[in-house]
Amino acid sequence: MGRFNLIISVLFSLGYYSQGSAIAIAQKADVQAAKGPALAASDKLNKLFSDLQHAPDEVQARLIEAKIWQHWTLSGASKIDSLMKQAKLLASRGHYEPSLGLLDRIIYEQPTYSEGWNRKATVLFFMRRNDESLKAIAKVLVLEPRHFGALAGKAMIKIRAQKWGEALDTLRSAVKIHPFLKERHFINILEKKLNIREL
Repeated sequence: MGRFNLIISVLFSLGYYSQGSAIAIAQKADVQAAKGPALAASDKLNKLFSDLQHAPDEVQARLIEAKIWQHWTLSGASKIDSLMKQAKLLASRGHYEPSLGLLDRIIYEQPTYSEGWNRKATVLFFMRRNDESLKAIAKVLVLEPRHFGALAGKAMIKIRAQKWGEALDTLRSAVKIHPFLKERHFINILEKKLNIREL
């Protein structure tokens, strides 16, 4: 029995709590304990995004970016992480359909894992299944609105479809999150294509 639950038991025996309130408090404590690691991870990620926005140069930005990707990639479940490694390896070798099968399995087992959806979007992009890729990207951005990788992917699909204005808007949103985004050079290209000049 945890220390908190032991205290609740003692107080209950002394008549300080009814059984219902004691159980409710114990359950709340268990939920808070379970949230502990998730909240700590969230705080760490928030700090990384703050550091990224204030990175003094591209070298520092890349180091912070790598830490963010590492955070995103780890699902918290060894089975899912193993499947993700297999899916990445298959995709890197051009075996897109088997990779997609594993990613669908990952998403089925852990639907709130944003990187599962992002990796699926990437594989679908390589397969030129643009509409499906955009749907997967939409899922990513619901789970992690700051996902600059997903935003960059969305912009590339819009460029592929020659939707220059939508691509530009998406890239501008991504650069607000990640000022040193690799795809940021497309902004100038798109502005020229749309005859947008700085005032």
